[in-house]
Amino acid sequence: MKKYESTLKMKNTNTIQLIRLLALLIVLTPANGFCKDTCVVLVGNKLNSRSSNSVKSILENKVGDCYVYSLDYLKELPTADLSSVKFMYFPGGKYFSIKPSAEAVENIRKAVVRGMGYFGTCGGSLIAVESTPHSSVRNQLSLFPGHQPFGGGTGMRRYNFNVAHPVVANSSVADSITPDFDIHYNGGGSDFQPTVYGLVNWVVAKDQQRQTPAMTTTLFGRGRVFLTVAHPERSWIPATHPVVVLAAEWCLGRSDPEKNQPPIVKTCIPIKGSRVNKQLTFSAVRSDDPEGYPIGFIWNFGDGSDPAYRPLEKHKYTNIGVYTITLTVTDGRNEVTRTKEITISANEQTTPPKAAADNKDSKKTNASMNQKSRKTPITND
Repeated sequence: MKKYESTLKMKNTNTIQLIRLLALLIVLTPANGFCKDTCVVLVGNKLNSRSSNSVKSILENKVGDCYVYSLDYLKELPTADLSSVKFMYFPGGKYFSIKPSAEAVENIRKAVVRGMGYFGTCGGSLIAVESTPHSSVRNQLSLFPGHQPFGGGTGMRRYNFNVAHPVVANSSVADSITPDFDIHYNGGGSDFQPTVYGLVNWVVAKDQQRQTPAMTTTLFGRGRVFLTVAHPERSWIPATHPVVVLAAEWCLGRSDPEKNQPPIVKTCIPIKGSRVNKQLTFSAVRSDDPEGYPIGFIWNFGDGSDPAYRPLEKHKYTNIGVYTITLTVTDGRNEVTRTKEITISANEQTTPPKAAADNKDSKKTNASMNQKSRKTPITND
């Protein structure tokens, strides 16, 4: 009898412990399960620590379901494992002194190509473009195919938002964004200008005074990139924090519509008559997205070279052969892939000049050859 009572008591104790454990799990489990999005906020010498702390707080308390940690961009970023990171924030600071190493730059670029979202404000947007006129800063991230001039001034500045842009309209804070929106500005960039054709749906807001692009959304590979010259993250101006929220939601893929349509892909690819060491142009500039989202491009030229990520790319083949070109166009959620074969031939042999007595015949021959030569055929989808 005593043995039975002891066994029963042990079972009851185990049951109570199990119930307590389950209750603790329920309390600790986030709304979307255990799958919190991993987010990185960069910190370090010359970066604005208040901006980093503010965005960390906004991610944790206003975006939600985010596991956020800080990473020193000088000491830790070059060797950090970013494979599970879904979102990175690069703050502003003393821009001309922000100099990440080549290893840190490459680590960010590879992570964004794989699908990590990137959000940059002020200096964090300047360093993300391909070039910044009148700047000595090296190791630009080149996540945006264009340039951004360095600007000056400080204080509140008015921006004209495209409230119909899907990145704004589909966010949880859409009602907080008005067409005329005042945000703090403190030097940094003045406007964005692409250096290639084919960017679509990339302007979210313009500087009201200059009417130049001031907030942009693009894709680099599969990663979503949101850049702003202004400081919506200022901790003492919570009225502008919704801009941080909508940027984070889009970069994390949370504001996408349930029935998201794939991009519309149109290409111009030279497939015949191409020669070794001849620079060829590959275009997808007429591609677009049905919902009005920005789109990204991934070109693989089939010759072992690195992929390219612009809507308009130039490439040169160094060996004869038949190559398969693969283009992937993505809106960050849906992808469309096109493939074409291109034949690369040896260069034409030039005809040696004839004797002076036959000079007239030589000119006729050359003229005939020129008439027979054809421009490189282009395929249009």
